[in-house]
Amino acid sequence: TKNLLSKFFKTSDLLESNQRLLNEAMNFVDDSIRGKLFCDTLQDFIPERNGYDCIWVQWVIIYLTDIDLVRFLKRCVVGLKKGGIIVIKENVLRAKNNSVEFVVDEDDSSLTRSKPYMKWIFEQAGLEIFIESKQNNWHRSMLPVMMYSLIPKGESGNYVNVKESKE
Repeated sequence: TKNLLSKFFKTSDLLESNQRLLNEAMNFVDDSIRGKLFCDTLQDFIPERNGYDCIWVQWVIIYLTDIDLVRFLKRCVVGLKKGGIIVIKENVLRAKNNSVEFVVDEDDSSLTRSKPYMKWIFEQAGLEIFIESKQNNWHRSMLPVMMYSLIPKGESGNYVNVKESKE
């Protein structure tokens, strides 16, 4: 929010399920860019209808079941303004020939998905990938990080194709 989103948006709402971490975010993020604060889970959060130009979701969907993730993304679609986007930044599996769809980590109760599996989840939520990018300068010993810019299916005509832009 402070170092990226504030460069593109006047305010950013913050969602965090842990009140202590939300309090720390309030200390870190300047009041002038901080919007509403929500202490809630992704499973229960309902974004304001047509309220957001961008919904940024980073390194948290590994803690959602497929059903909870699809439901959350569908609620996010309703929360988007016309021309809005959902951005997902998350670790993905490095599977040869995509033979493994997901891996469950019992120690931290997380589920890391393959790229094809992520795409399937997005399709189930009524989203299409507008831009897909791999995190650069990421150590090979760690799981790769993918960034997805997602838009509601069938609405690509409402977006400028930044991939072809020369600016």
